Amino acid sequence: MATLPEEYGVVPERINDKDESLSEYLDQPPVIFDYIIKVTGELEDSAEGETDVTEPSSDHLSFSDADYMELLLQVDSQFQLEDLFFDGSEVPDKLARSNSPYSAPDLYEQMLDVHNHLAFSAFAALMLYHISNDNSESAQSVYEEYEALFNDNRYGYLMKFFESYIIHKHHVDPEYDNITTAIELAYESKRKGPNHYLLQLNFSESVATAFESDPEFEPSFTESDLKSETIIDEASQAADQAEALEREYARTYVVKLRLNLINNEHEEARENLEEAVRYDQQEEVPILTQDRKQQLRRSINIVYDSVQLKEDIAGARDDLTELKEDLSNAVNEYRKNTLRFIGFFAALITFAITSVQILAVSNLGVQQAGRVIAMLAGGMLIAFGGFGWILPVYDHEMKVELSIRTGLVTVLGILVFAVSYFVL
Repeated sequence: MATLPEEYGVVPERINDKDESLSEYLDQPPVIFDYIIKVTGELEDSAEGETDVTEPSSDHLSFSDADYMELLLQVDSQFQLEDLFFDGSEVPDKLARSNSPYSAPDLYEQMLDVHNHLAFSAFAALMLYHISNDNSESAQSVYEEYEALFNDNRYGYLMKFFESYIIHKHHVDPEYDNITTAIELAYESKRKGPNHYLLQLNFSESVATAFESDPEFEPSFTESDLKSETIIDEASQAADQAEALEREYARTYVVKLRLNLINNEHEEARENLEEAVRYDQQEEVPILTQDRKQQLRRSINIVYDSVQLKEDIAGARDDLTELKEDLSNAVNEYRKNTLRFIGFFAALITFAITSVQILAVSNLGVQQAGRVIAMLAGGMLIAFGGFGWILPVYDHEMKVELSIRTGLVTVLGILVFAVSYFVL
């Protein structure tokens, strides 16, 4: 296979053996062209004759390898990469003007004919570049123009990934308004594809977008085993997995922050914003503008104020409940005391009237009348004691003291009654 002249750097025959210095050349058309040819060559070695693309390959690169995505992510595709791969009739200007073997029309056309997956690898590299930079407009444009070319099922998880990203990023567009579809595609792509941070993060972000658009979002999944009641937890776990796989990717922390806000976790959201800002400052093209950072801070403050308000309301509700209980106890105690006073004075009046009647009207002698009056007094005290036992005792009252007092009144009544009956 032809190699590049020295001034372009030479792409190794096996891409996995490349040294790190190659990345600085991957913004030049000849190097990119040779690089993706080599990636595709290794991919075709493993893909030849395979029907199950999820079956792991120990010796060669496969579509389901995380390495495949990582290799394509090395390409700096800020120019029109698709110009290099989708027309074999003539060499693109950028390649033709280079001092590269691929500037020869015959060799250029031969490369496109020989490598069956070259076009898809170029398409995937371009999509991954735009998605990693969160450039949804460019990703949408490329996807809509070329997605019809790639209906081979071995591209399945990547095409689901690309489609899901486009849908949830443009869900306000009537053409892409089914956010549930985006979530299911994202879930299937991360489930069937390699354990890669972009796949994990895409699922988390699609869920965050759905709940931000509608806090009462209740999905009904038909194409996957996702459960609507655990979807937020699934998204949070996927975001944590994305962070574990790539800790210096600012967008991961932004998505985690958005999930924190949905869960009213303002402290965690502040921490993730700090991490996002820290790693974003290391990027050549930061994704967090000053306006975006201010917007996220305002959102965090709103959630903080909302949580504080809910806590204040809950505290006020508890205070109101306690006040209501105190008022109820006070009313009941007032009623009880009223009954006590009415009963006490009614008993005294009855006792006085009855005593006068016994003395004035009855034919009893003074000693016998006194005995009867003493027995009435003892019975009245016993009645007071029984009345005290019957009335309810409330929590704030001194239960022991009340019990002792009631018992003493009852005992006194029994003694008076006994003395008047047996002694007098």
